[in-house]
Amino acid sequence: MERKGLFLILAVVLMISCSKNTESVFRITEFTIEPGGTSPPFKCDVRHFVGVDTTVSPAETTWIYYEDEASAHLEFVVSFNDPSGVPITGYAAYVIRYRVSFERTDGGTEVPETHEGGLCQTIKSGDAPTPVNFVLVPVDAKLMPPLSALADTSFVIRTKAIVEFWATEVKSGSELHATGEIQVNFADWIDKK
Repeated sequence: MERKGLFLILAVVLMISCSKNTESVFRITEFTIEPGGTSPPFKCDVRHFVGVDTTVSPAETTWIYYEDEASAHLEFVVSFNDPSGVPITGYAAYVIRYRVSFERTDGGTEVPETHEGGLCQTIKSGDAPTPVNFVLVPVDAKLMPPLSALADTSFVIRTKAIVEFWATEVKSGSELHATGEIQVNFADWIDKK
């Protein structure tokens, strides 16, 4: 009986020292904008020209609104707290949600509303940064002020989007959080009419 108690204490001490000797990093390494994978800053068009219906009087212009997607390249690294910093395999971060909020960089105050979304993607420790797609600007944001007020103007709203991701470390259940910023400029960019 004494031996079992000693073994249990030794196992608990080993678990504690192993968890203290590891370090995990969950981070965003870069952003790209879809389609095309271009890098920021991103020019967000508040609407897109479709055509003019001349069969009715007066003629009607048709516009379409798209959500804007982006990719964050996420990296999860678990390493021992030693000078080599060698990644440990077998660990993973399960990305579960994201949030996008905007701040003006041009001195203005009105911004699109903060929005959130759910995700289901696994990032393995030691792998190359993994692209995770998310909605940067939802359609609803383009239909409400301040973005809707940009239609038929040459005004540009300059912002930075603060993008946050939450994940769960698969082995320990610990919550992980990563934050990054991306420059987003909103306008009614010129469409061919």
